[in-house]
Amino acid sequence: MPNYLYTDENGQKYTLTEQRLQTLAERGTITPTTPLETDTGHQGLAGQIPGLQFKTAAPSPFAQITQTIPADSGSSNSLFMCMYLIWLLWGVTSLVGVSLFGVIFDAVAVIFILPVCILTTIFIWVNTKDKNTQGDIHGKNILNGIVSYCIYAVVIIIITNGVLLVIAFSAQADPDSYFVTTFAPRVIVGVRASLQVLFIVATILSAIAAGQGEVKRYLLSIRFFQTH
Repeated sequence: MPNYLYTDENGQKYTLTEQRLQTLAERGTITPTTPLETDTGHQGLAGQIPGLQFKTAAPSPFAQITQTIPADSGSSNSLFMCMYLIWLLWGVTSLVGVSLFGVIFDAVAVIFILPVCILTTIFIWVNTKDKNTQGDIHGKNILNGIVSYCIYAVVIIIITNGVLLVIAFSAQADPDSYFVTTFAPRVIVGVRASLQVLFIVATILSAIAAGQGEVKRYLLSIRFFQTH
């Protein structure tokens, strides 16, 4: 069995057996483009050695989350597009409520707008999932997105409530301080509004893809239900 001469980035040379070479390849120290030389004087790249297995990079979770999944053709793309666009009503209403009118308006959106969005999505999903595979895929895709953003919203609410507790203690000392009257409220509104903006953008992108006969997962969506 031949030995291989390997030169590291510092210019240090090592003589490697095939077993040691395989170990370094699996660790990622040696890549397919690493130059090697055999003890017989033959030069080449590590990727040219038959049977040598290299370390494979783990796929990015965000790349998986934002991938576009091809779907069937010839479907009612406009109907599937409406499944997403109805959620813009919820996203925009909630954003306006959080940014301009406060918690009361946001609560009104939850009570009246959210049920309309849910019922519309379920109606289209139930009536299309058995007739066309896209209907089932779109329904699960939307459900994954909504559940994911609800989880993010709960996390943000917990964090903002913690900030409110800090404000409450600060108000006892100086209720007219800049932190109490201006900074903290703006941070709370900004964080919550940012999530709504992200949801709106994700909804628009998914709706555009649906109109083109594709299924695009929501940005930062967690895959609770398999869509393919």
